[in-house]
Amino acid sequence: MPNPKDFKGKNNLSAKAIFDSRKNYNDFAYSAVDLPSAFSADEELMSLIDNGEAILYGMVDKDFLPIQPKKEFLSSYRNQDGSTVFALNFVVAAFNNFAKAYKLGIASGKASNVAGDLTNLKVSKGRPDTSPFLKKQIDDLSREFGTAVDTSGEIKNILTFRDFLDYYTNFLYEKTASTTITYSAFIPSSNNDLNFNGLCMDISDIPYSKDEGKVENFINNKNFRYYLDTAKSFGFLISKKHPFKLIANLNSPQMRDTICVCSEEYTNNLDADSVDSILDNYYEHPFQDDYNYLFNFLQLSYSNFVNRFPRQLIASVKDGCITKKQVFRKIPTLSEVEKVLADDLMLNFYIKIKNAEARLGFSGSTLQSIVNTAIDIKNEKDLHSALVYANLKFKMTSQIYGSSGAKDYQNKIRDADMKDVVRNSRFNRHKLF
Repeated sequence: MPNPKDFKGKNNLSAKAIFDSRKNYNDFAYSAVDLPSAFSADEELMSLIDNGEAILYGMVDKDFLPIQPKKEFLSSYRNQDGSTVFALNFVVAAFNNFAKAYKLGIASGKASNVAGDLTNLKVSKGRPDTSPFLKKQIDDLSREFGTAVDTSGEIKNILTFRDFLDYYTNFLYEKTASTTITYSAFIPSSNNDLNFNGLCMDISDIPYSKDEGKVENFINNKNFRYYLDTAKSFGFLISKKHPFKLIANLNSPQMRDTICVCSEEYTNNLDADSVDSILDNYYEHPFQDDYNYLFNFLQLSYSNFVNRFPRQLIASVKDGCITKKQVFRKIPTLSEVEKVLADDLMLNFYIKIKNAEARLGFSGSTLQSIVNTAIDIKNEKDLHSALVYANLKFKMTSQIYGSSGAKDYQNKIRDADMKDVVRNSRFNRHKLF
């Protein structure tokens, strides 16, 4: 049986110590465990999940465009202590069935009734609320920007929201080298949590980085084998790196049966034998949310700036005399913000920030042509269609294909007429395509 003390991996170690310990965990933590077929079935999918590509599972569609669960299909799971978590309705239904079967197994003596985390199952985490992280990012970036322009003296030129945009947007373009700005780029990024996809439920709050706890509380647990077998029988995958995380396997016949039961009251368009159909029905593109988020991002950033720097001392020279006066910045009303951020200006910024995030290198007249095309689409059809165009043009290829693949993709789409793609009649704003 693996000794927990052999697996000391945690994030406060040196880089080499972390690498060595993680490798030790991956190579040897399961060596003495009689693993069931739960770890061999869907081996390719499990390999992806355990080797860094998990963040794309349930995060992008077949065209590698970001997706999110539709709110109407999220359900709550209530623990015995009254705490609740959220996941997609069929995931909650499958977990309820799994938990009942697991409890019956313990009652009938198939598993121990004294087994720590694997006795009375409690869901510690479902789909997380991402708003605290996103709010903190906005606060941190606006604070960094304020400090930078205050130090450089450029702050004296920023007296209105429009002034602020001129400086802040350039600042954000540069920040895309180290962070995501738009909501759509955040979804498939490493800053996001796999549980965002609505397909996961965690039954322990052991830190992801604490290998010793995984071995002690799960891999060496007397109920571990029973837990794996039962989870598989209800359509769940168990991550080797995170043995406390149950992940709905969309390829599992058992999970698809549960999807069929749950879908009856919601939709008649579901083909549960098709992963694409499942994604079409349960997920949506975040294009409008993306646009609204960026609008709020800019508005809140300026509010933070004004609250930190409410007044500015302006010096002027008249008749050889230097005079100084205080100018008070003010937080604009929503209607004033909307007037400044008219759709054409917002689309311009949205496309340029997407270009910077995707690292495709469009610039000059080429980039302006993309902006103009988006504005044309907005005027001819609607804003949503323009956002579709932008997202097709600026997929997060560096995250999906790697840096070399991103360059290949860039070359392919430079001359592509995405306008025709958007105008194609098969596009439907309520469906993935």
